[in-house]
Amino acid sequence: MKTVLFVLVFFFLVLSEALKGQTFSTRDTLVFGVFPYLNVEESYQYWKMVLSVVSKEIQKNFEIKVYHGYGEFLNAFLSESFDLAIVPPPYVVIGFKRKKYSPLIKNKNLTSAVIIVLKDSNINDLRDLHNVTVVTLYPGTFADIYSRLFLMEHYKIRFHLKYVNTPENVIKHLLIGSAKAGVVSRENFIIQEDRVKKNFKIIHQSPEISSRAIVAHSTIPPEIRKAFVRSFTSLSEREDLREALTKIQLPYPVPANYKDYKKLEAYNVEKYLSW
Repeated sequence: MKTVLFVLVFFFLVLSEALKGQTFSTRDTLVFGVFPYLNVEESYQYWKMVLSVVSKEIQKNFEIKVYHGYGEFLNAFLSESFDLAIVPPPYVVIGFKRKKYSPLIKNKNLTSAVIIVLKDSNINDLRDLHNVTVVTLYPGTFADIYSRLFLMEHYKIRFHLKYVNTPENVIKHLLIGSAKAGVVSRENFIIQEDRVKKNFKIIHQSPEISSRAIVAHSTIPPEIRKAFVRSFTSLSEREDLREALTKIQLPYPVPANYKDYKKLEAYNVEKYLSW
């Protein structure tokens, strides 16, 4: 009985090691994680359009994992469940500092956080935010970190912070009056329909930083990284993918380097990964 048990344990250990060796570099299917900044169906649709083109060119399939909530995505990211993932700028820093993920692709244009209020609001500058409810996206996004680090800690503005899961819900809370101001990325605001944007004014804009990025796990071989970057950066030349690239907020994809995000290290971003 002991011999049989030993053989079984040894078999599973060997199998486990064999699977580990396959996990990233030799599998035909790569797991691509999507941070939840669009609704799940829409996000999956646009990423499938984009990655299906890349898949044919680099001869790798993609399993797209779109998450409903921030907590689920964060746990999967920190447990290294993805081969590649699209993440907010602060996550680039966290992944790189842990020596697990490095950036491959970003948008050519820089991004920033904007504070929006209803056009007829009596809130016109930062001082008017004292003691009001401000709504923003998940903890760990740049909009959230800007709200807490700069507005609360640097500018010493005290307000009630409420979290929602999409930019559309930020806007919804402002329209129904459950919040007086919202903090989103400039890109998230720009892509809203004109009939929505006309109801708002921007009262403040943060310093610019590099955009969200596609990051790759450290075990992805250099040749796959290079092929992915080459393929993805060529997508902006395709008219049939223009809408999809705009929706995923990478309309002008270019190669990314960690030095593009290094200044975010000073923000101590890991501190802001809790609700």
